[in-house]
Amino acid sequence: SYTKKGQVKEKKDVSNSSQKYSTTALFALCRTYGCIIARWGGSGKADIVGRASSSSSSRQSSDVSSSDATDKADPLVQSLLNVMCFSTPIVKTLWAIIQSDQHVVSDLYALIDENKATSPIRCLTIRPRYERTGVLSLVSRRDDGNLGSTVLYVFLCCLAHALILTDDIELHDMNKPLPPHQIRRCVLVLKKLLYRACCLDSVKLPKESSSSCVSNYFGLALIAAASRTMRDMYDRSSRRPLCPPKLWLVEDLLEKEIRRCKSRDDYVSLLSLPVLRVCPFLVSFKRRLRLFERIVTTDRISIQGSNDTHDLQPGVAVRIMRGRVLEDGLIHLNNLGGNLRRRIVVQYISHAG
Repeated sequence: SYTKKGQVKEKKDVSNSSQKYSTTALFALCRTYGCIIARWGGSGKADIVGRASSSSSSRQSSDVSSSDATDKADPLVQSLLNVMCFSTPIVKTLWAIIQSDQHVVSDLYALIDENKATSPIRCLTIRPRYERTGVLSLVSRRDDGNLGSTVLYVFLCCLAHALILTDDIELHDMNKPLPPHQIRRCVLVLKKLLYRACCLDSVKLPKESSSSCVSNYFGLALIAAASRTMRDMYDRSSRRPLCPPKLWLVEDLLEKEIRRCKSRDDYVSLLSLPVLRVCPFLVSFKRRLRLFERIVTTDRISIQGSNDTHDLQPGVAVRIMRGRVLEDGLIHLNNLGGNLRRRIVVQYISHAG
């Protein structure tokens, strides 16, 4: 009797192992956990992109999103992330699905491709796979309910949470939480997503779709998670390179905008662009340094004038005793106040005059 029971058990194990692996349950969990983390994780309320030229409709949309999400992370969300990241191989599993599942890949291509975009990323919603048609009837949706963005969001939240306890040795030498070559692939995906969210959503999309769209807590949380993860990996790469520096950059980003600037106010206005506030690592360091240099130079010219334009402003005369250069210099500099940015004309005097 014991042998027969053992044979039956072995047959059941063989039949179970031969079944094809299905991702349906995993996708359902991603939608559930993604909704919980986006709504109560603290990043689905504020629009970190927040263009300065937003209209009244965008302000109304932000009010809608703020009523659906919290501005502080709930402790239960942190507990959920702890269980997901440190008790399951969810980071590697979701990243493998992102690169292999046909539906997920097609959704992500439509998400990051600027030519296929139909609505801003901030307006994305996390929708169920099934919709209710009656009291007790559920019908499968024809679309997958933003499946690609849902899986990507849960992956980014888990990756960012796992990186908190991951040091550089584990990341580079022990392939935790992902191997470095997979990190580089992740950088390419997130770079395109952030570039579209910060630079293209309100520029290349039709005005009707960008103005009438209502911000959703899931879309705002997805942008925040992508920015947080990319910034963490960029800081780590600054200490020990994860990839070539060019991999982080978007070619010729802000080059045309800098060339169009003529005055100090024009250069300063570039600092409020979303790309410099949310993801400055997409702009090359030399270009950011040139922007800073132009702001300092134009500010100095506007106050002091320039020899090139023959409009030098009169400076502030300061008389310094030759034997008391340090003492007199400190006294006069402390008394300049708002005139400290003007030209200082130093006159050296001695006991003879």
